[in-house]
Amino acid sequence: MGFLDKARKMAEQAHAKVDEVQGQFNDAQRRRGPQGGPRVEYDQHGRPVREGRPVREERPVREERPVREERPEAAASARNGDPLSR
Repeated sequence: MGFLDKARKMAEQAHAKVDEVQGQFNDAQRRRGPQGGPRVEYDQHGRPVREGRPVREERPVREERPVREERPEAAASARNGDPLSR
């Protein structure tokens, strides 16, 4: 028997062993049955949705904030390049 024949035989044995173990695993999974836990649902972004909590479809509208006006002396010193004037 040559080297390649031995390698082929060992590969076939390994493949048979993998098939056997995988079959045992699959049988154990079938005997175990489906999980009895609660079913998890996900929103459109893939986040889990909790029961009893409504799903927000849209963001709430933010109120407009008034624009903050600068003091005239602060604006003048900033224009002069004084970094410590703030």
